[in-house]
Amino acid sequence: MSSDVRPTLIHELTHAFDHARPGTFATDLHRTACTEVRASSLGQCREITNPEVRRDCVFRDAVGSVWRHVGGDEGVARRVVGEVMKGCAGDGEPMGMFREAMRKVRDEGGGVR
Repeated sequence: MSSDVRPTLIHELTHAFDHARPGTFATDLHRTACTEVRASSLGQCREITNPEVRRDCVFRDAVGSVWRHVGGDEGVARRVVGEVMKGCAGDGEPMGMFREAMRKVRDEGGGVR
């Protein structure tokens, strides 16, 4: 898979996953901000190893996406992303489920049963 396609695919599949799972948010905009934070964190910003640079990448990308949902009001976008950033950036699902399944397969010394 092309190195350009993979982060985009992960980003969009994260949105699909988030759309299908339950969650409680103060507003629909907070839900949108959370899925944008998660999609950027798991997608295009994933390979950045410096925590501060990675956080800035996620924040910048999420604000850019949320900005479009609020009619170009960057202040609102920055505020809402800031409110969900900590909780949502640390949520690695469904990638965490995938890693756990692969660890079990590896540790049990076999294939999928």
